[in-house]
Amino acid sequence: MSADVEAMTDAERSAAAPSEVLLNLEIFKLIKRSQMRNGLKDGQYIRYRQYCTRRAHRIRTLLKSTQCSGGRVNRYRRKAIVAAQCTTPDHLSLPVVLAERAWAYAMELQGEQASEGFKASRRVHIIRRLGKAAAHARELVELSHAAAGPATQIQAQAYCDWLAGCHKLELEDWAGAAALLTRADGVFTQLGAVSDLDLRALCTERSAQTAMLLSLCRSQLRRADPEAAEALLELLSSDAGAADELLQSKLRSVVETGLRADAAQLQTVAWRGHTVPVQSEKLRVLLIEAQQLTKRLDARLRSNDASRGAEELAADDTTAAPEDATGVAAVAGGSENALYNKLASVYDDAGSLIRAAQRELSQAKVKTDAVSAEARALEVLKNFVDVSRLAVALERNVGTALALSRKFSHQTAAARVAAAAGFVRKQQATLKPASLVTVFDRLLQNVADIETEAGTAAADADAAAAAGAAVSADAAIVARLGSLSARKLAFAAVRVYFLALSYGAAGRPREALALFERARQRSSAAQTALTAAGAGADASVLASDLDLVAGVLSACEAAVIKAQAGVLQREAAEAAQLRDGLANMSVDSSAAGATAAASAGEGEGKLFLDRLDAFDAGAIGRQFDLVAIPPALVAAPSKPFLFDIAANGFAYLEPQEDEEEETQAAQSAEGEGKSFWSRIWG
Repeated sequence: MSADVEAMTDAERSAAAPSEVLLNLEIFKLIKRSQMRNGLKDGQYIRYRQYCTRRAHRIRTLLKSTQCSGGRVNRYRRKAIVAAQCTTPDHLSLPVVLAERAWAYAMELQGEQASEGFKASRRVHIIRRLGKAAAHARELVELSHAAAGPATQIQAQAYCDWLAGCHKLELEDWAGAAALLTRADGVFTQLGAVSDLDLRALCTERSAQTAMLLSLCRSQLRRADPEAAEALLELLSSDAGAADELLQSKLRSVVETGLRADAAQLQTVAWRGHTVPVQSEKLRVLLIEAQQLTKRLDARLRSNDASRGAEELAADDTTAAPEDATGVAAVAGGSENALYNKLASVYDDAGSLIRAAQRELSQAKVKTDAVSAEARALEVLKNFVDVSRLAVALERNVGTALALSRKFSHQTAAARVAAAAGFVRKQQATLKPASLVTVFDRLLQNVADIETEAGTAAADADAAAAAGAAVSADAAIVARLGSLSARKLAFAAVRVYFLALSYGAAGRPREALALFERARQRSSAAQTALTAAGAGADASVLASDLDLVAGVLSACEAAVIKAQAGVLQREAAEAAQLRDGLANMSVDSSAAGATAAASAGEGEGKLFLDRLDAFDAGAIGRQFDLVAIPPALVAAPSKPFLFDIAANGFAYLEPQEDEEEETQAAQSAEGEGKSFWSRIWG
């Protein structure tokens, strides 16, 4: 019989009606399909709960078992499904839908508890909803034992144990929860071994969630075991149980309990010669959590470096095929990204707490000495948190830049091997040097932000140490960052190298040659600075930068030779083009006359302007010069006609004409002073 209860037809339900036929309902497939189609794929528990409510009402209407009395719809009367009435899979699916509705409501409240803060009334409501879900699951077990087959009974029992374990977990009954979850995990494991692929995947997912819940119970039962706490932190940072809000909230509460015990020891922070108290308990918890995440991140990076070194040694011993040489390197893995994201989130939360405290102090009506001292302490803490956050961003971007640089090197080597072997590679997306220029621009901006925020942190730390102050935080961050000036030189050198590669790929060898020379000079200076700074900082921090600069320095030697060859080729091409342009140009009249005499046909030696009246039938190959080159010389006077030399060219006026003009002007001036009538009558 089909397991898709929602898509069953009336004929299928009527075929399942005889009571002697054992019912079959694949519970986990039904639950997973309903969750993925109705909002739980995106964590929308309220949407899934509303769907379960509508689905339960449709099933009750179909079974004619609505919970109301006769003709009075507004009167509630509970109608439970008994074993004698269980004749169709719909009777089994009803308790499943009701249990899922109660569980989804509990998860919705759990999310509100995490975002809006703890409320005792909300926690009581969560416990009641989980208890209701477990009760409906027990009803499912009873009905399945009465009317369903063995496969349905096993799934119903595992589902009931899992919900009951979640209920015990919320009640903090760790022993009872561990017993129920252990039994459910065993059922999931055995059921997945004998089922089809779809059900096996669902059982594996449920088993992983149950294993994490069991780890939580065991860590609570063995609080004094430090190894259990480390395993719990590993589970919290993993992505396997990210969709389970109950699990994440419980793991978070256990971790915060342990962090509070460690945070009691963190009372002060020493930064840039100032020792300031940390009064907020939440801030102490966040700083301790940041320290633990930093230690775990360092351990993970060291293990990855060791494994990467082994892979590179193995790759050197074997020769890869040209088509497989491009996929050797990859960017930093998902586990490191998860830790980096978590660490950045912790520092962001710490900064938010400090800014909130600063706003409260700024709104204080009375500015006492204690308020001023607390404001200065908060400013120091804010500077410490901001520099730590920027240091995390720099470290993450450095890891990304190193991974992309290795990928580019492998890509270039693969292309060279393929070209030497005559292998035609498929068209695929490749990493371009301009992308790496952008990455190293971001690194230089990170260094500039740190220098702006922290000033000269290393100098402040040295001065504070000379004065006898506590500089533990300065020493840790300076050792982690390394020498910023030396690393800045290294990043700038590598950026110039990839910029030169970009110009070379664009067909501009002169600019590429100049940039390669600049990259070689900067790489030498950066190598010297990194070697000198390696004694005062963490060697592992500067080792990767040294390797990167050394690789650029060795690559520049061959790149300069290649760029010089490109420049010579470009100059030779330009010279050849110039010669081709001047090949047919005549420079004197004798050469033009010789060319004209050698030409066949009438009028071939004439210029085009001298034969405008001639008619050409458009014969192909007949060409005429427009003007003579050089043009014919024309005699010109050595001295122009100016001033006294040009006196013969001027025409002077006669004196009589000048006197008549003066008389007319005097009469007109005299007439202007008389009236109108005097002009008429004299």
